[in-house]
Amino acid sequence: MGEVLVLEKRVIYSPGTDYDALWKKIISELFEEFILFFAPDLYEAIDFGKGIVFLEQELHKVIIKHKKGKKIADKIVKVSLKNGEEKYVFIHIEIQGKKDPDFSKRMFTYFYRLFDRFQENIYSIAI
Repeated sequence: MGEVLVLEKRVIYSPGTDYDALWKKIISELFEEFILFFAPDLYEAIDFGKGIVFLEQELHKVIIKHKKGKKIADKIVKVSLKNGEEKYVFIHIEIQGKKDPDFSKRMFTYFYRLFDRFQENIYSIAI
């Protein structure tokens, strides 16, 4: 079997490019591959045949009640596991491009608010 080579035209992004939006698009369109790369342990446990549900739009207002600046969890995904349990793992994916001294606190806040609301396991990924 030979190697597959993919050549892509180089894209130069303008200084005002919304990199968060680009990451969100990649995660949405290639979610299974994203999880395989960033969380291979979780990938093995997920039953992708049952589908995935992106929840962030409906949960932003509930989970992030006090908006000050940009306080939005980038992706919240609900998946079912292969172990047969009727249980969900909420995967919280946060995109962070710049140094932020409050980043750990924000990740914890999102984690706790998700857990408090759903009482389910949370798997957080920060990029």
